[in-house]
Amino acid sequence: MEGMCYAFCIDNEVKWIPKPEGKPGEKMKDFWDYSKKKLLNDKLINKVKGFGVDQISSISDEKMKILKEFVANPAFTEEVVSKASQAAY
Repeated sequence: MEGMCYAFCIDNEVKWIPKPEGKPGEKMKDFWDYSKKKLLNDKLINKVKGFGVDQISSISDEKMKILKEFVANPAFTEEVVSKASQAAY
């Protein structure tokens, strides 16, 4: 869901929370909570299907670099994702 927030250019709407195992004062963005409230609904599939060249072109180089890291992750394959979550698959 973090990747979806970057792809849809809504990562700036995600709230910062204390990092669970971080040093005092260390924070991270809570992509999961935001996604549960704002992305995971019946409109998500249509939004993904309608994601075209114009939307892809509007993704900044910085966000594209982050998205490439997700794609390069060995845990981000159809086989691994389908075993972990049919909804995510």
